[in-house]
Amino acid sequence: MYGRVLDCQPAHGCGGLRPEVRVRSRARGAIRQVSLESKHLGVSLQRIAPDEVSPFAHRHGQQAEELYVVLAGNGRVKLDDEYRDIAEWDVVRVEGSILRSFEAGSEGLELLAFGEIHPQDAEIVTPDAAS
Repeated sequence: MYGRVLDCQPAHGCGGLRPEVRVRSRARGAIRQVSLESKHLGVSLQRIAPDEVSPFAHRHGQQAEELYVVLAGNGRVKLDDEYRDIAEWDVVRVEGSILRSFEAGSEGLELLAFGEIHPQDAEIVTPDAAS
């Protein structure tokens, strides 16, 4: 099974999805943080129910980047003001300063998120604040 890579950086925008990642396979609005006992690396499992939107968007000040792997389902990622379709085994790399949020498609969306740990670094933006 092959996925695609979406590389998003402020200076260069979001590149196209490229078929570069080989991964092996298989999965409602919940986020579960996983303790790895790592000083620098965090991971979370995020599930969004079918046709639902993440209740918030976020960006980081110190964190250099986050990596999201779509484990199951489909949907869209919003990167600042740009939407991109995503599907199973796609990988999205996002620079810290880019505002990101996710929407599930008809199959729901399950993601693994990886990033460096910087407590109190995230700026959370709710839909009411964004309008």
